[in-house]
Amino acid sequence: MDEEKTPFRIVSRKETEIGRFKIIQEELLIDGHTYPYSFSEVKDSVCILPICEDKIVLISEYRQSLGRRLVEFPAGAVEEGERPLDAAVRELVEETGYEAVEMLELGCYPVSPGTSSMMVHLFAADCKKSIGQMLDKTEDIAVTKVDQSEFDRMIGEGEFGFLIGIAMWELYKRKGKR
Repeated sequence: MDEEKTPFRIVSRKETEIGRFKIIQEELLIDGHTYPYSFSEVKDSVCILPICEDKIVLISEYRQSLGRRLVEFPAGAVEEGERPLDAAVRELVEETGYEAVEMLELGCYPVSPGTSSMMVHLFAADCKKSIGQMLDKTEDIAVTKVDQSEFDRMIGEGEFGFLIGIAMWELYKRKGKR
């Protein structure tokens, strides 16, 4: 899809880099009045639904921003010059230790278009063997496997609340791969 030209006139724009985020602050001219608008510019990311011998591979990761562990799927940034598929293969091994035999692309979607430029590329991975995690110093990740009915129960009871992951699971089921 081609990008559209903004329907608003941008009268000022300020960019501030804060760690891994770039904050964009703009003033928009609309009907003769200026209005502030801000959003974060973030690298695109990947999220992977790993399936190993009919079991779903989940990670439990401590999230500093929430002050607690979350059960989710492996995910991470697409680095400069990296293809999303290559990022998915890399993140899967780094966070779970599993290598993919086959990767199925499930689509690319905006994460939070009102506040961020980030797009997430979704993949399902058929995994066979683990070669061991390769975690960054800022990652504290445990890996577990559950069957599909247990995973559905976890979603229903709020134990798995990773919204990108829930959407990816629904996309995967619709593609007839369950």
